Amino acid sequence: MLLQRIFSTAAVAVSLCLLPQLSQAQLVNDPAQAAAARDSVLARANDYHQRIEQRAKVFSVRVHRLGKRRRVVRGYYVQGSTVGPSVRKRAWKHVTRTLATGVVRERYLGYVEGEKVLEETRTNHQTTYVRVHRLVKASNVNFIIGRAPLGYCTSEGYVKWGREQYILTQPTRF
Repeated sequence: MLLQRIFSTAAVAVSLCLLPQLSQAQLVNDPAQAAAARDSVLARANDYHQRIEQRAKVFSVRVHRLGKRRRVVRGYYVQGSTVGPSVRKRAWKHVTRTLATGVVRERYLGYVEGEKVLEETRTNHQTTYVRVHRLVKASNVNFIIGRAPLGYCTSEGYVKWGREQYILTQPTRF
């Protein structure tokens, strides 16, 4: 009897913990809230861009097949060391692909403290997708333990900021 009671209590507790993850979020159609969420995503992306570009000191270019199709440019933070050589940590990566049809696809990844916090996709130099993450720090310690999704925005008008999903009435022009 006691074992059955413990099992049923544990089953209820597990189901209550999983219920928010299994339920689908409702799409918010309010244009003002959707525009505010889009602006929040773009503002955070712009903030990350500025922070990364200010701190990155060195970049390297890798061109495959004489640069006809794919170009990869990487930026690095340079941390000086008093003992031994300086250390390079990745700051950003920009991949440009030119398709046979003439379409140019670009992907920009931004890193802060070794964690990917910014992802942008462009087609023919028009931004089509922006995703931002936030850094997760250990409590009471200035130590980063990972990243968590913060939001994204697509050119079709779909926006997610935090846990809320929004849809814009018109496609987004970045």
